[in-house]
Amino acid sequence: MIDVKTLNTLSDRDFTAGLAEVIKYGMIYDGDFFSWLEVNIDKLVNRDREALISAITRSCAIKAAIGMVVAAKLAKQLNLCTLHDVERLVALLAKCNLPVQPPSFAVSSYVEAMSRDKKVQDGVLRMIFNRGIGNYEICSVAQLGEKLASLDLFAEL
Repeated sequence: MIDVKTLNTLSDRDFTAGLAEVIKYGMIYDGDFFSWLEVNIDKLVNRDREALISAITRSCAIKAAIGMVVAAKLAKQLNLCTLHDVERLVALLAKCNLPVQPPSFAVSSYVEAMSRDKKVQDGVLRMIFNRGIGNYEICSVAQLGEKLASLDLFAEL
């Protein structure tokens, strides 16, 4: 649940940082969304409630679906789940019209971006991977070491 009224409590700097994240999703994943942002940027900058709701809704859909798919693909390559598990997730997300193809970046780029995430505790990035369907495993990036750099997010399913 997101209450867009809370965005009014943010400083201009923090609010603008959030807009940068929203723009990033359009740039790296959804050209139509990027075009929508261009048309509606004045409304967003002025914190128009309806425009913010639309932008946040789309951004959350992109982030959550891509994050799950990336984690599932990595889990498969780490032998924590099967190809069938990943295919089931992708099919379910696709039926909800959610994004399922991550942008084409190296695994190291994803890890760098995640290092600024809330999952970093005491300077250690922890990643949550599905273990099959219905279970999970938490691994630190340090535990994964060299294995992480060799993973391929874009290998065919």
